[in-house]
Amino acid sequence: KNIKAAKKSTCPLFCSHVPGGRKTKTMKSQILLVLFSSVSSVNSFSLNFGSRQAKGARFAHTGSPDDDPRSIIEAVTRRNAISTSLGLASFATFFSPSEAAGAADGQPRSPRPTFYEIKMVNPPQMQPFSSRGERRVVGELTKLPAVVIGGHDTASDSELEAKLLRQLSEGAGSRGIVVASSAAVQEEGTQAALDAYVSRANADEAAAEETLRAGSVWVAGGSCDSLLPVLRVARQLGGVRVVAVGVADATVAQVRAKGLEAAAGLVKDRSAFVEAVKAPGFKRYSDMVIGGLFDAQSKGAGSDKEQSLANFFASQIVVDEAIAQRSLDAAKSSQGALLVVLTGAERVRFGYGVQARLARLATATSDDVDIRSLLLNPSAEESLSMTSQLRLVLGYGDELEYSKPLANYLLFSSSPPPKILSRMLNPM
Repeated sequence: KNIKAAKKSTCPLFCSHVPGGRKTKTMKSQILLVLFSSVSSVNSFSLNFGSRQAKGARFAHTGSPDDDPRSIIEAVTRRNAISTSLGLASFATFFSPSEAAGAADGQPRSPRPTFYEIKMVNPPQMQPFSSRGERRVVGELTKLPAVVIGGHDTASDSELEAKLLRQLSEGAGSRGIVVASSAAVQEEGTQAALDAYVSRANADEAAAEETLRAGSVWVAGGSCDSLLPVLRVARQLGGVRVVAVGVADATVAQVRAKGLEAAAGLVKDRSAFVEAVKAPGFKRYSDMVIGGLFDAQSKGAGSDKEQSLANFFASQIVVDEAIAQRSLDAAKSSQGALLVVLTGAERVRFGYGVQARLARLATATSDDVDIRSLLLNPSAEESLSMTSQLRLVLGYGDELEYSKPLANYLLFSSSPPPKILSRMLNPM
């Protein structure tokens, strides 16, 4: 009966934890084999134990093994109770590895990793890292010229950005860090407010934050509060400069109304800017990522229904170019410093946004430039997946060669749900 019940109840429970939710016959067989072995062993032990108990009870009562059947029934009942409890304990241990690990060493099992690398193999895979592995990888990132971090205007993403800044600062050491924020509009007043806050011109925290809010301008979708965790870390650490590289909303509106004609002041090298959109994988990126953003915005309340897709496309690539160019200029003014670009997730996804443009601009002055990206708390929906799993690249098969990953690294605030993880490797 126990085995029959196990067949009906345990396989779906276990298989729901298998990546992709696939229920294979092999796995069912393995589960039933373990369960059968566990239950058989327990029943064998309890049978012998129960028999001895029953035999002892019978002799104790009359001195004869054939007297008082009630004692036999009680002993057998006791045996079955022991068998059932031990069998259930074995079952619970098998299906609760965290509890099993905790029982073995007295410590709870580690939570699911929060840091992943997308390996560009065929097909792409996710490489999870333990907390030690995460620190090692972040330390390696400090040897690069620049890191691009894509996040959302949420408290959880802001805290992750602050955490990353601390880790990167430890690895960068005396090299220093320049943080380029696209949420803050590049203008004299905003930059002066950022410099005053980070340099501790006013030692009073509350007064300094009030002055910062009053003297700074932020783009739509960005805010002073979203950048404050990073600014506080920069203020505490020292040796970190925060630069505003955002494009004013009014400028973006002009480009969306007039197209590339209004982008003269935002693009330095027009020919190289145009050539960038001819990259083999860029068309698929523009159709799916930029086109998806246009569709989402055109359906929103109060959106400009007359705005053309062409002008929206122009505004996206112009702003990406401007953020990349302004960030690179800031890094050049602090020679040798690690450049950390903080921008929106939509400008980092699938690589052809700020990351690719920054790499192209930096390559003009250097032969080999390796710039990595991190995406914070991504969802399956924003990865353009048609399922509950993350889409790791836009193109597969023959198009994989020209595709870029969702991001080089993914970082979550807490253990992500198993259903969004795709093609997992063993943790490192």
